[in-house]
Amino acid sequence: MRATPIEFHWDFGDGNSTSAKSPGREPSHPQYGSITHTYGDKGDRTVTLTTVYTGEYNYGGGWSPIVGTAAVQSDGLSMTVYRYHTYRVEDDCNENPSGTDCAAG
Repeated sequence: MRATPIEFHWDFGDGNSTSAKSPGREPSHPQYGSITHTYGDKGDRTVTLTTVYTGEYNYGGGWSPIVGTAAVQSDGLSMTVYRYHTYRVEDDCNENPSGTDCAAG
């Protein structure tokens, strides 16, 4: 038997989730992650990943598909979000890059 992961469901523990065909990768810098999430408030969270698999079996006559899929959920990763930042932008940052909370401001 062999199992092939076909889908990955991330639950960020704050009511938000995302699905992807790839599990993501460790980024060289947080802004370059392929799976990202921004928390909107402080608090304890548990992040889980559910991986969906298809399967095949071989009983001496070649590989045959197994009907259906199997979803396997991770144990989860507990974490605490200690701080976050909400930007209050008074100006259109494209028109006035020096405006309040704009990148150049």
